[in-house]
Amino acid sequence: MGLTIGEALPASLPKSTTMIHIEPMNTPWYILHVRPRSEKQVCAHLKALTKDKSGRPALDLEVCVPTQRQLHQWSDRRKWVDVVLFSKYVFVSIAPSSRSAVFISPHVLGYLRFEGRDAVLTNKEVALIKGLAGLAAPVEITYEGCRVGDRVEVLSGPLSGNVGWVRAVNGKSRLVVELPSLGCFANVAIEGEKVRNITQAALRNESPYSQLK
Repeated sequence: MGLTIGEALPASLPKSTTMIHIEPMNTPWYILHVRPRSEKQVCAHLKALTKDKSGRPALDLEVCVPTQRQLHQWSDRRKWVDVVLFSKYVFVSIAPSSRSAVFISPHVLGYLRFEGRDAVLTNKEVALIKGLAGLAAPVEITYEGCRVGDRVEVLSGPLSGNVGWVRAVNGKSRLVVELPSLGCFANVAIEGEKVRNITQAALRNESPYSQLK
């Protein structure tokens, strides 16, 4: 007999009943290609979509434009500026069914695509991108290959858990972390961070933990 409206559910379910637990779906993170120097404007346009005119929740999306405060030197002065780390890119978490909503901003050129499909960031890449903005040392994003050195895993700080290569830049130890979905590298100083040298550990069959100087 079926359950009619207003009828209470049975206190206990038959043994043959199978309970199905549905995990909530994670909204994918996409990469928007935008016009040069328009990243902050696009971010403002998209954030406006999250609420209607009365201030109530509207479109469910999250926008990320990582910036970092850096000291820039000119010939006659020095000034602290908020630098957009990923030039011409804006990161957005939005349901696939609502993906066309981002074009409300005239500065959005389209979604970054690889092999005919929209590029989607992994959870680890999202965490790395957000973590870069919180670093004290200046971050440089490069889109060309890097000289490969020892591979290390960062054990402390905002980049903890990320694996990359170490190379010397101006005599300072720096870490190059790859972001495959973006086809780029984040070049950051790792002075004081505790790292595990994966390359040397493999050669010696050990797991040494060292401090980069």
